[in-house]
Amino acid sequence: MKRCTWALFLGYWVWSLGYLAWLAPQYAKWRQETPFESMEQRAPEPKKGYSVFTKSSDLPYNERYDSSDDQLQSSHRAKSIWLLHNSKLSEFHQAAGFGKIRMMLIHPLAEYFLPDVVQPIRQELDYVAELVSTGLNSSDIKTAAVAKMNDQSTWNFSNPAGFGLIESRSEVAGFRPHRFSKWPDGPQSWDVKRIDLVSLLLHDESVVYVSNDLPRMADVGKLATRDLDTFEKDGLAAIRKGEDLYIRGDAEKVRVIGSMRNFDHCIKCHGGKDGDLLGAFSYVLVRQPTAK
Repeated sequence: MKRCTWALFLGYWVWSLGYLAWLAPQYAKWRQETPFESMEQRAPEPKKGYSVFTKSSDLPYNERYDSSDDQLQSSHRAKSIWLLHNSKLSEFHQAAGFGKIRMMLIHPLAEYFLPDVVQPIRQELDYVAELVSTGLNSSDIKTAAVAKMNDQSTWNFSNPAGFGLIESRSEVAGFRPHRFSKWPDGPQSWDVKRIDLVSLLLHDESVVYVSNDLPRMADVGKLATRDLDTFEKDGLAAIRKGEDLYIRGDAEKVRVIGSMRNFDHCIKCHGGKDGDLLGAFSYVLVRQPTAK
């Protein structure tokens, strides 16, 4: 029995040494691939005059998102990056005996350090200047359902799981650019056909990025921009005054300007405060054929 125990003990010891020998160069490689960088230029602070916010919910802005899964993934990824850049990793490797079982360690996973693999998602409708009247909303679309759609879009686009390790605005490691990974669910009987990103912070004047794909911040330096059309100007004016949504449409088509505001995770890189306006989405929704 003792021989069997010692054999298992020796086998586990040899396996641990081999495993640590494999991990060391992996950690060194991942550390080089997640250097600290400043976000002060990539994530400008909210502009003055863009911070007015009339809360339309009893919940704080950052609590309006069903974020449990993403927060868990983000937390593990951030902690893994922290371990790579922290002295505790060296302490672990140098620990006497079975360091692997003497110290707690969340092992970094390769998926945390690979480039973002989400492929561009094609827009389902070409941009048309006005498409609907800028007058009163005459559709039967429910504002609460549109608000949920916009919250989904904000959370999905911001991608908290890709934020990485944030020590301060000038020290961020492993950040992945914002992007959509899927279409948001439209309100009942409606399909989201187009989403354009309205930029408020990276240009002197507000502009809209021209893209055949759903918005991706990694692409903005290569994209053309256009001026806001009449609908978007009216919508931006409304959300700058404190609204979250601006909705206009008829029985067949609806356009929406939805605010994209600062919440808990954003503040770490953007600065500012909860509810500050960072950007907006310009949506086109079309009634489903079966709902007509």
